[in-house]
Amino acid sequence: MADSGKSVIVGLVVGAVGAVATGVAWAVGNNRGHANGVADGYKKASAEYERKLLDQANKFLSERNRLASNAAEKDMLINKLVGLLKQTKDTTRQREIQMVLSRVRAA
Repeated sequence: MADSGKSVIVGLVVGAVGAVATGVAWAVGNNRGHANGVADGYKKASAEYERKLLDQANKFLSERNRLASNAAEKDMLINKLVGLLKQTKDTTRQREIQMVLSRVRAA
């Protein structure tokens, strides 16, 4: 019985050591998985941030170009109105052109 008692105790100790080793291995593996998950999450968030930043930059450039085009159109219209004003001899027509010109300049 002594040998069978020893083998039972050895079996329990080996089983306990195996259980602890399995638990440690699982914890280390799980931790590595967590670290990989954090790195993957960072990469995804970084890519999303970069995409949104580029989208915002494109919208800004588009709006800037539109405003520059509008400013050029406004300047052209002002120049046309000033030319008409210089050519017109009719004072009533001059006043009308001056009113339109002041509204265009104010816009």
